Amino acid sequence: MAKPAAPGLHVRRWNAGKWTDSPDAVVTEEPLQLVLDGNALSVVMRTPGQDVELALGLFYAEGIARSLTEIQTIRISAESGETEAGIRLDASIMDSNQVDIHMARAPRRRPERSMLSSSACGVCGAVLIEDLRRDLASLPAGPAIDPKLLPMLVERLRSGQGVFERTGGSRETSFACAKTSAGTTLWTR
Repeated sequence: MAKPAAPGLHVRRWNAGKWTDSPDAVVTEEPLQLVLDGNALSVVMRTPGQDVELALGLFYAEGIARSLTEIQTIRISAESGETEAGIRLDASIMDSNQVDIHMARAPRRRPERSMLSSSACGVCGAVLIEDLRRDLASLPAGPAIDPKLLPMLVERLRSGQGVFERTGGSRETSFACAKTSAGTTLWTR
């Protein structure tokens, strides 16, 4: 069973000279062992859930894989309960908090750094500035976004951040379609 992102608990608060009991919620942060073809690669901290997306995003950012066709299978913890359309998942890892990505062929590149990861942009830890440009094509011109949509999209993202609302400590992202006048939100994580 997947772990809750913000489990409820009871805390004791000192206020106005007396103790009170009250409910609270705390964001769960746990280590995740990333493994490449059976070999330990890195440990990252994260809020449990969407571990496969997190690992694939990091592999993409590091230039290890640029397409799902480069991935043969992904082994995950049996308790994670994750499913991903179009990706062969094998929920056979008995140890908690692991993702083992098996490549269909040799990886495009092996990481040349300690794979220090954070919620930052990924610049820190690169050996050379050129490493930041490796294998990245320029983005084509995208759709024009009506600036009037932006405040509404921020509000929509905020309303989808239940864990943040309860705890004040979570990162979220959202993807919206700018082709409609309503800026249809496709997903929030």
